[in-house]
Amino acid sequence: MRRLAYRVAGRRVTSIMPLTPSRALVLKKLCDTFPDAGAAKNALHSLKHYQGSSPAETYAVHLAILKLSGGELWRLREYVKIAKKGDPRDVIYPAQSPEQTAYTDKVLPLHVRRLKVRPLSLAKEAAMQRRDQAQWSKWLESSGA
Repeated sequence: MRRLAYRVAGRRVTSIMPLTPSRALVLKKLCDTFPDAGAAKNALHSLKHYQGSSPAETYAVHLAILKLSGGELWRLREYVKIAKKGDPRDVIYPAQSPEQTAYTDKVLPLHVRRLKVRPLSLAKEAAMQRRDQAQWSKWLESSGA
């Protein structure tokens, strides 16, 4: 596993990604997420619209998009648009760290309005990261959406 680190609302956030995302893993998760052959073909066509700076980045973003889509083709297309327009982490982070994303989405508006926000304790933050890492690994290893 490789850890990516960056800042969200002034806090250091780590993201977890398999060391080398592969096309084979993307195709496996595509078939799991879209069991219907026609939908899978359309999803693969849509995923091809996002190409990262390297094959590993492309596959990492494709995996994140598949997870976030939840088997809905329209959602997959929306996440492809998001990844193409901005930073690929805009789809990687929510896919890998849904609990941390939900917390950030809740706290960030308060932080922007300069209201006092009590930060999470280091233990709670570490526990949240472990749960997020576990759910991401479980999703990658599962056979199903």
